Amino acid sequence: MSSIEELEAEAAILISKIKEVQKQYQDKSVFEVSDEVGLIGKGLRCRRVMKGHINKVYAIAWCKSTGFLVSASQDGKLFVWKTIKGTKTVAVDLESQWVMSCAYSDSGKLVASGGLDNICTLHNVSGGQGNVSQLTLDEHSGFISSSKFIDDNYILTSSGDSTVLLWDIERQEVVTKFLGHEGSVECLDIFSDNKTFISGGIDATAKLWDINSGTVVREFRGHERDINDVTVFPNNQGFSTASDDGSCNLFDVRTDVSLAKYNVYQTSPPLTSCDFSKSGRLLFAGAHTSHIFAFDTLSGNCFATLQHGEGANVTCLTVSPDGYVLASSGWSEVIKLWGP
Repeated sequence: MSSIEELEAEAAILISKIKEVQKQYQDKSVFEVSDEVGLIGKGLRCRRVMKGHINKVYAIAWCKSTGFLVSASQDGKLFVWKTIKGTKTVAVDLESQWVMSCAYSDSGKLVASGGLDNICTLHNVSGGQGNVSQLTLDEHSGFISSSKFIDDNYILTSSGDSTVLLWDIERQEVVTKFLGHEGSVECLDIFSDNKTFISGGIDATAKLWDINSGTVVREFRGHERDINDVTVFPNNQGFSTASDDGSCNLFDVRTDVSLAKYNVYQTSPPLTSCDFSKSGRLLFAGAHTSHIFAFDTLSGNCFATLQHGEGANVTCLTVSPDGYVLASSGWSEVIKLWGP
């Protein structure tokens, strides 16, 4: 037996031992513990349709302080929306129309976009239309799949080059490179302490990272195919994933185990995105169809199925900071706002 085969055999034994230890903590599922909790019977309705893009809308993101929404489309436009009126306040012409992601800083000053040009572009929108300045962060050798602001000084970007980068925005320099995924990193989300973040990739794993040390704290397995989105649970003690295998997994960061798995049926379509309600009782998942599934996280029931648009794949969904609105985007060129 070669040294590589011996190491692989040793690794398999260690993985088996880890799984046995995890089972000791995974004595019951969320569904078993909460079997006496009442069911949710109230669904959501589309409250507003925001039009303006003329091609697929690939990404949307809320601003926590203002309640504004940014959208990025493959029509080469980035819009900032005042959602309470459904009007655009800022329109930006992008250098590349092949955009895949966008982000909004908590202050409302900066928005970010990135895609197949391998560049994260930051736009200062605080001056309103006609006064938008920009700078570029150019270090990735693969597409920009996701980005999240820590604050107005630092931003994280994930990429098809298998890395996540932490940037100093003012200096336009990489502070830390996070290595560990075996393939494209598709998504990331930051915990509220701004010290840790979670990422997911085509290697079907999610990884918890320490921002200060640049190292992997924990690795989570439970999917059979690519992880397309991750979202942190409101109490910061867990997170959910959305995967091409048609399921969402709720993971506990304290015990490294999956507490629950959510899917509509055995052959569910690939899931592209996910987000929790403000309380965490609901989990919304967008599908590579026109559907948005709303799950009760305690019972596992899919209590509502929303239609974003006929034949229009859902690309992104996100719950507003105040918890009152669910926004969705897709191939239908519109953004829909959902509410009770």
